[in-house]
Amino acid sequence: MSDNPDIIHPRGRSFGAYWMCLPKRDFLPDRDQIDLAQLKEILPSFVILQYESPSMIRFRLAGTDEVKRYGFEVTGRNYLDFVPDERKAEALQTFETMLRHPCGSRNLIETVTSSGRIVINEAIGYPMRGSDGRADQLIFQSNDIEGKLEPYQRRDVVAQHRRLRERRFIDIGAGLPSLTA
Repeated sequence: MSDNPDIIHPRGRSFGAYWMCLPKRDFLPDRDQIDLAQLKEILPSFVILQYESPSMIRFRLAGTDEVKRYGFEVTGRNYLDFVPDERKAEALQTFETMLRHPCGSRNLIETVTSSGRIVINEAIGYPMRGSDGRADQLIFQSNDIEGKLEPYQRRDVVAQHRRLRERRFIDIGAGLPSLTA
């Protein structure tokens, strides 16, 4: 995974290599297997999502970089609230596929900021089991790869995840899903 040519950003490759080394049951680690201290250098760029229903994908945890990107604390909020209506079914299908198949994903997401700027974000995600043993959580690490905000631009925050430019599923041992998504 650390040599996965699909993953652009070095921090994403580092996260992928870490995730692949975790102990797993039926291809998925338990959330408590993830040692956040080992990820301290990239921890601010993480989110953990919980699939609760087709209409609620809850932010369970958001790192400080992610809070800054949104301009406010997103923990507890519904991820789907930040996705345009015409793309919600596609986003939901991705999360459901990752949990059911199981597989990881690499997404290039075109985000519009509050000033109208376009930022391309690479989000690397993997499924995991919650404390109850159910496969209902996803951990994502993200990095802006185009249009990155400079520190003086931090008031320019995410307004909407407008468009998915590219998605590639990542084989975590169970093969790749047979979707055309």
